Order: sequence, then structure tokens, then C-alpha cells
Amino acid sequence: MALGAEIIFRVNALPVGVTPESLGIELVKTPELSLDPCEDFFGGGPIVTITPEDLECYLSYFKTPYEAYIHSGLWLNLNLYKDYFGVGYERGDMPEFVRIAEWLEGRLEGCDVFYGEDCNSVVHPFTQGVRSKLLIYYQKTFGLNYRSDDPAVRAKLQKARDEFDDE
Repeated sequence: MALGAEIIFRVNALPVGVTPESLGIELVKTPELSLDPCEDFFGGGPIVTITPEDLECYLSYFKTPYEAYIHSGLWLNLNLYKDYFGVGYERGDMPEFVRIAEWLEGRLEGCDVFYGEDCNSVVHPFTQGVRSKLLIYYQKTFGLNYRSDDPAVRAKLQKARDEFDDE
């Protein structure tokens, strides 16, 4: 079962004068985001470079002809220490993850954002369509404890999961 959220992103290059460290500082100072630099990230800071070995793991679902894409550009990890949110694991703050993705795409030209969970370290494109679908699901399941034994809660969660799968 997943524990934490993973957000990684790819750019051809960072803007002139921008480093992963300076981008991380800018990110946590963004008022629209509620990120605490001491609480919401693993050691090493908010944004770290991804090693080639870790990238292969993250993007293991990609198959040829994506090999050139995987090995191009600069891949960075948001290094989040936050709960994952997804179907079957309704815990994390999906609206915050969406705001982060939008900030990255607005700040970095040609930025591709990927989202997933840390259990398998597999991420998928976090497109606008995926975000919209997950936000609707988040609204339907907000406040429902995914571990609840209450039949009414379980039924509401199952209904939301079934609707998600049908969309």
C-alpha cells in the first residue's frame, strides 16, 4: 500500500540562473501553496535531481518509443513528504498537488509533471485531464476514512471508486 506522494517533473533545461535549490526556495515561498520547507519535504531540500537509476524505476511503465524521451532533459523530484491520494488510498491533499503541478508548468516552459506513489515508485503523466478527474474524486471522498468499517462509509467510497473507473 502506498504511503507517500511522488511528484517528479521533466524540463529541457532550467531557465538561466535557476538551480534546483533556488527553484525549491521559490516554490515554498509561493503564497498559493501551503508548503512547509521543514515538514513537507525529505532531507535534501524541496527539489532534487533524479539519478538515472531512480528515473528508470519511476518510469518503468514507459516502453519504446519513449526511450529517447526518458533519457532527455533534466528530471527533478519534488522530494515530497506528504500522503498520497488516489483511488483506494484517499488520504493526501489532491488540490495541493494540482496547485503544485500548475505552478511548475507555469514557471518552467515545457515542463512535464508526473504523479504517483512511493510504494512502487511508479509515476504517470499528471495531465490536466488526470488532475480534473482526481479532483472530482477527491471532492466525492473528502472526509471519508478509507479504513472505516462503517458499511455506509464503505458504500460511499465504493460508489465513488466505481464512478471513477467508469469515467
